[in-house]
Amino acid sequence: MFALRSYNFLRKVDFLRKLSSVIPNETFVAEPLCERSLLRVTGADAYGFLQGLMTNDIAHVQSGVSSMYTMFLNTRGRIIYDAIIYQTNETGVMYIECDSQATVSLEKHLKVYRLRKKVDISVFEDCRVWAVYNPSLNESPNKGNLVDELKDKLLGRVLPCEELELGTRDRKESLSVNSLSSKNNILIFRDPRIYELGLRVICPVSEDIAKLLSVEKGSTYRNLRYCLGVGEGISELPPDGCFPLEANCDYLHGVSFHKGCYIGQELTARVYHTGVVRKRLMPLSLDAPISAQNALKQEVVSDSGKAVGKVRGIEGLAALGLLRISDVLSAKSLELCSVKVQTKRPSWWPKQAPKEKVAFELNAV
Repeated sequence: MFALRSYNFLRKVDFLRKLSSVIPNETFVAEPLCERSLLRVTGADAYGFLQGLMTNDIAHVQSGVSSMYTMFLNTRGRIIYDAIIYQTNETGVMYIECDSQATVSLEKHLKVYRLRKKVDISVFEDCRVWAVYNPSLNESPNKGNLVDELKDKLLGRVLPCEELELGTRDRKESLSVNSLSSKNNILIFRDPRIYELGLRVICPVSEDIAKLLSVEKGSTYRNLRYCLGVGEGISELPPDGCFPLEANCDYLHGVSFHKGCYIGQELTARVYHTGVVRKRLMPLSLDAPISAQNALKQEVVSDSGKAVGKVRGIEGLAALGLLRISDVLSAKSLELCSVKVQTKRPSWWPKQAPKEKVAFELNAV
């Protein structure tokens, strides 16, 4: 027994040494995401069960992808929950990360559709989620090339256990996924949305990832997301408040247009194939601080006096808005609560497809 404990301790030390070697102390921070929680989904029918309820294709997870972004929709095709699915090396065991305020309601939502399927769904309170990220990767004009410089450091080199091959936009890479069967186990995944969001860490609630990695504990993750134009959770993606493509689910690799039917699929597919998405979540930068309580009740207004969108969140001088793309990009100036604001097309958005370009031109007329 003593020998086994010594082996596990040395294995953990080796794991942390390897992880620290690819995360420079002066660059990265670790932040506990108290607003995110986990559900545990197990059972022989778990994969097929989730396939019919979410926007992404569970086949990606079955083929070895370790983390996957997705959304759960209602029958009208509107978002009710955003989530990240995590695969482990335990057969038929997955973890669903979601907004902490929505954990119980998502659990109930899934159980409604369980019927006689061999699936067990439960809130998993033994672990919590951390983000490990570079706070400089916020698309500041002076920081633009850091993403490419740090890709290799962020991806595919941080876990000591069993490896799974992960296909990304530009290459194949290896990520490892560890089981949560031991209280000392720590799982690390690449954030499946965009590189700038860094890594997701799942660990026991007693662990302090910042101390283990000898890095600073961060507090700017929300600001980073807003600067990038990425929404998360029910305050920014209110249930029944917008469609998945308006929340950039397609740009964030969270929807499959080749899988079979799922709840809300018909309208999502129709919007995608017509290429007309007039509104999307976009970053906003403020010239002066604004009370979030006041701003969330007001609309963003263009120089012509036209309402062009609504704010979904504010953090310091950064904000997130659901904006009419053609109107805000063609406006000479924008205001929110009499304060000048600016927006831009995020660099991680793909180049405009022909249909989107035509839709933009038609809306601008």
